[in-house]
Amino acid sequence: MDTLKAMEAFSQVAANGSFSGAAENLGLSRAVVTKYIAQLEGHLGVRLLNRTTRRVGLTEVGQDYFDFCGRMLAELRDKEAMIAAGQSAAEGTVKVMAPKSFGGLYLGSAVAAFQRRHPGIGISMFLTDVSLRSVDLVAHGFDLAIRLTDLSDSGLMARRIGTVHWRLCAAPAYIKEAGEPRSPDDLANHRCLLHNRNPSLPSSTVWKFQHGGSTLETKVSGLIAMNSVMALRQTALAGAGLALLPDYCIGDDLNTGALVTVMGDYATKEEHISVLFPHRELLPMKSRLFIDFLAEAFQTPPWVRA
Repeated sequence: MDTLKAMEAFSQVAANGSFSGAAENLGLSRAVVTKYIAQLEGHLGVRLLNRTTRRVGLTEVGQDYFDFCGRMLAELRDKEAMIAAGQSAAEGTVKVMAPKSFGGLYLGSAVAAFQRRHPGIGISMFLTDVSLRSVDLVAHGFDLAIRLTDLSDSGLMARRIGTVHWRLCAAPAYIKEAGEPRSPDDLANHRCLLHNRNPSLPSSTVWKFQHGGSTLETKVSGLIAMNSVMALRQTALAGAGLALLPDYCIGDDLNTGALVTVMGDYATKEEHISVLFPHRELLPMKSRLFIDFLAEAFQTPPWVRA
């Protein structure tokens, strides 16, 4: 039995004093309304209505239940209206999780621009490089998460807002000292700076390249490993070795010549910038507006515009 529909049918019958009037108001057949009343009385184990050939009236317990239904249905309608208004209103606070390096470089200015456009919406941003798989967004109160890695198995909905390309680069001083590698085979003779995203796992010592339609995997070695691309950037700038770095953190360095790309004929990996959220349906307007703004802001990434 659909209790809410049965309560609505009973309330309409009681208010109209007839099954036909209730059926017309509800857009149902008289037989369906009769069935709802029978199910409700059977469920409660009492007679709610006195029926005669000329009229329908409430029993004593029916009057009490009618009053109760009126309060409950009114409260339900009020709550639904309030929630619907909250969904459509451009107000409230969006709680966001984002990576430290990317967030520190670009999301601060994006948040400021968004808040100027939508002054009624606040942004609470938490920057962390912790794996999203270890964090329950809903349990921790987050509305959205921004990530730059493959999260196809995260169980969350995702919207892609941009792309990050990784570049094999080095400082001119290192190239002058060690020579410039021309192919992946040359990397065996170079000091490589390693990116370690997970402290419980070994540093990645296999670099992948695309060349001539094929994927090449090359084992590299190095004595320096870090979990921060910003720290690896500083190490590369100091001439310590070759590094695979995302273009969002080295755009200015490449423009000024502080870093140079090497092995340009060999394409390196790219990652999608995605906004993740628990539900696609009934996404609050505040979250939807922020996602749309980020997609607009990173359509042409700021490090490329620079």
